[in-house]
Amino acid sequence: MAKARFLHSINQLAREKKGSYEHYEVRAKLAIFERQLKTAESIYLENGDVDKAIDMYRSMHHWDEAISVADRKRHPQADELRSTYYKWLIDTKQIARAADWKLKQHEDEEAISLYTQANLPSKSAQILMQNAQLMRDNDLVTRIAVSLVKANMYELAGDLYEHVQDFHKALSCYEAGKCFRKAVKLARKTAPKDVVALESKWYI
Repeated sequence: MAKARFLHSINQLAREKKGSYEHYEVRAKLAIFERQLKTAESIYLENGDVDKAIDMYRSMHHWDEAISVADRKRHPQADELRSTYYKWLIDTKQIARAADWKLKQHEDEEAISLYTQANLPSKSAQILMQNAQLMRDNDLVTRIAVSLVKANMYELAGDLYEHVQDFHKALSCYEAGKCFRKAVKLARKTAPKDVVALESKWYI
């Protein structure tokens, strides 16, 4: 039924365009019907109809493509589109995708917060360890490490603590996660007195 209605709308559009199936709007709609969205986009853009190209993608929730068109054509509403997309993700409880979007926009701190909210502390940690400025935020580092421990991701928590040179907590995490090779390697550098005990655990 949906296809029949869409074809009816195309025929109606053709009649409005003086019965012409060669009109660019009709050709674009036919391309959409055939799921050839890039072809439809090209048809719209070749005829200077940026708004319809954007609206096509928005109506299908293909927000990345809509924003890409707006950016390439320097559409005045490009920033508004970005804000609308982010609000839609939050309103529809797509927190992980919202985090992906913030990361793509190079908004690392917001992405970390959203990944943590989505119970994806490993992604938060990966971003954190690649951002020297955020790694200087001890409170943030601690929050992410605690989230990792709660999720039983001891090795990654240890990596995070080691990255900020909190070697005692790093060793504890490596031990809890039975990551004895990392624990022994770290102990040799920072706590030589613990090496024998750790090695004995490793070889049990």
